[in-house]
Amino acid sequence: MVHFPGEDLFARSRSHGLPIGNLTSQFWANVYLNELDQFVERRLKDRAYLQYMDDFLLFSDNKAELRRRYT
Repeated sequence: MVHFPGEDLFARSRSHGLPIGNLTSQFWANVYLNELDQFVERRLKDRAYLQYMDDFLLFSDNKAELRRRYT
């Protein structure tokens, strides 16, 4: 795949990252983390959940409950 004349995006010798890295990261975070989102929402039924890109947080008032459920 070539986006710039003479440049191969997948070459090991490439001196810099993808030209649209932030959009690429957002896309792949949505693709790969969709299963996590579905699992938390449907299976765990956890409403105190936040996901942004590849970061996610689970909230609770009870630390022991979080450890029991998620470790």
